[in-house]
Amino acid sequence: MERKFPIFDLGRSGCNLFLNENKLTIRKISKNADYNQRLLKQYQKQKKFTNILNFVTPTVYNFNTSESLWNFDMDYIQGSTFFEFCNNSNVKLITQFCDELIGYLKHLFDNSIETEINFSKLETKLIDLKKTLTNLDCYFDYLLSNPIEKLNIGKCHGDFTLSNIIFSGKYYIIDFLDNIYETPLVDLIKIKQDVEHNFYCVLLKTENSKLKICLDYINSRLNETFASIINDRRYVWFSVFNLLRILPYLEDQKEIDITINNLKKYEPFITSSR
Repeated sequence: MERKFPIFDLGRSGCNLFLNENKLTIRKISKNADYNQRLLKQYQKQKKFTNILNFVTPTVYNFNTSESLWNFDMDYIQGSTFFEFCNNSNVKLITQFCDELIGYLKHLFDNSIETEINFSKLETKLIDLKKTLTNLDCYFDYLLSNPIEKLNIGKCHGDFTLSNIIFSGKYYIIDFLDNIYETPLVDLIKIKQDVEHNFYCVLLKTENSKLKICLDYINSRLNETFASIINDRRYVWFSVFNLLRILPYLEDQKEIDITINNLKKYEPFITSSR
């Protein structure tokens, strides 16, 4: 008899996880039927992912649509969080992770193609978002009045944060996310969100000097390697867009405050664009 144990609620992801103790697999299942199609897209992204350096993903198995809540299984990976990895690693291992992180991102950009896009898809999302968020009109006005015409289209994880990496010899990335446009810019912005804006520390709800040093080191390396991309207006545009997109899902006041404060960091760019 198969025994399944709930592991945890994935919170804002729209899914729950269950551990099958006998098969050593994880079942990812939609919380509600409205999320089924999104889960399918995420499964397809994870299934198509090809290893990049030491960045891999747990093997996924057949997608199940026979139940009201769609689901799929993947291998269970026993490993460490970034916090545990950081605390238990020496300088060499942390530097190696940073080198391979940069290599992963460079691979994504090198294998992407600058493509003209249909801005109306982004515009529709912005108009819907604006209805749910108040006192943030200056950011919406900036995004709507500065349309994006071209993007580097290619592969991306979609929610490439430190919380979505399991450290187990290799770096197992989980919880893929579908996006309006598949662009490596999203992965760079997401990881920068963790290391630059300290989102990871806020989610972890801890103060740790070694962790902060590691995050600052990764941030400085990313700034150095991807300076031309970070200084491009498209990076600023999508950084603001990303912060606005996550606001409706936040419940913790500290998370809301740090998101608003990080939006304010982009006000000089917004002012100069007028």
